[in-house]
Amino acid sequence: MEKFLFKKISVWIVIILLILIIFLSLLFAWAAQYYSSGKSRGGVVLETIHEISNIPHYFIEIIYKGIAPSMNDQIIKFKPFKGLKKFDRNFNKSFLLISAYDKKNGSSLTYLFDIKQNKIVHLWKPDVEKINKQLKDKTKYIWTREDFEMLHPYLNNDYSLVFTSGEGPLVKIDQCSNIDWVIDSKFHHSIEKDSSNNYLVPITLKSKENYFKKIYGEDTIFNLSQNLQDDAIAVVSPDGKILKTISITKALIDNGYGSYILNLLSRTNNAIHLNDIEPIKENDEYVKEGDVAISLRSLSAVALYRPSENKIIWLKFGPWSEQHDVDYLGDGLFSIFGNDSNLRLGTLRGYSTIYKYDMKNDKVIEFLKLKESNIFASRQGLHKINKDGSIFIEQSENGILHLINKNGKHILKYVHSIDKNEIGSLHWSRYFLDDEIKSMLKANVNCKN
Repeated sequence: MEKFLFKKISVWIVIILLILIIFLSLLFAWAAQYYSSGKSRGGVVLETIHEISNIPHYFIEIIYKGIAPSMNDQIIKFKPFKGLKKFDRNFNKSFLLISAYDKKNGSSLTYLFDIKQNKIVHLWKPDVEKINKQLKDKTKYIWTREDFEMLHPYLNNDYSLVFTSGEGPLVKIDQCSNIDWVIDSKFHHSIEKDSSNNYLVPITLKSKENYFKKIYGEDTIFNLSQNLQDDAIAVVSPDGKILKTISITKALIDNGYGSYILNLLSRTNNAIHLNDIEPIKENDEYVKEGDVAISLRSLSAVALYRPSENKIIWLKFGPWSEQHDVDYLGDGLFSIFGNDSNLRLGTLRGYSTIYKYDMKNDKVIEFLKLKESNIFASRQGLHKINKDGSIFIEQSENGILHLINKNGKHILKYVHSIDKNEIGSLHWSRYFLDDEIKSMLKANVNCKN
């Protein structure tokens, strides 16, 4: 028996085994990387390999759990804008409003960061437990501290914030993070203010109306609306009252676009996915005050809608795909952040693109391909073309903020590092030039975070 156990093995067999092990290791690594890149081939086999490759990450997370610095300590220690000396100092005169997970706090926080001083100016820490206590239906939206997000917080002049956590209530806290009000409903995605000082927020309605009877008549047997996520625009007053809701489903059907929704319903009940509402606050020859530009991800469509007339002025499909942000630049120009990905098929080109739509000529152009900037937001993401020509972009799930010039060259870059081994996602940040929040900066802050 002992002779059998310690029997000599030929050196050639050892070499062949080593070569085979190395080859299989490289093949395994390639398969895991291939799956992570968003490729659609391979099915359950590559998915299993990808999950196995993540096992070391889980052990690392256990080892480092609870020892990461707080967000406030981290940002000062990390100094993400140390490279500013290399760039035009004018870009230094700006602020970031960042919402992200803080490991030490065990929940998401929001902070206002002064780029010039390279420090946090103000920090908000909402009490998740107190928010949960104000919810009527405790079975739907109860958040753990870890799952809670402060999604797209809107900063008011008195340092109060309005935010949601995605698929849950809308919350307002004051400058000291005390709760002002909570609206218990299914809000999600962007938060903006119109010219009447009301908040415009996507909301999912509990509609029982059979919208499709308007397309196919009273003989329609199935109430397809029961299977549809009925996204709408909620108009919310500063004191936390829903003034009205405007169904995007109904608006699309009333304007002759209902068949597009019906076609998607065969694959998903989320056939609209309203992810951005851009209120128009001016009058010109192309838009009216009170109009809204809306982004409909599932349709890969962007539209200009006039609620006062229930009229879709225009609706454009592509060339963007599953876009997540639309802004009005004035003079009939709109910018669109195209994710240029597909949830089912993966990445289309490996980078995102900023497009512009010109109402004057009814023309779409590729304003800036983000290939050289190495920016790809497969999901979520947002952009802002600033008055000084710089462009702010958030890669939400990658935890990266970018400030680039019109040629795609980086001015600033920030990576949200939870600890030295883990990057955390961002929850829709905002970028302000000095003059955009000048009046707010003069406000008297009477509390310390």
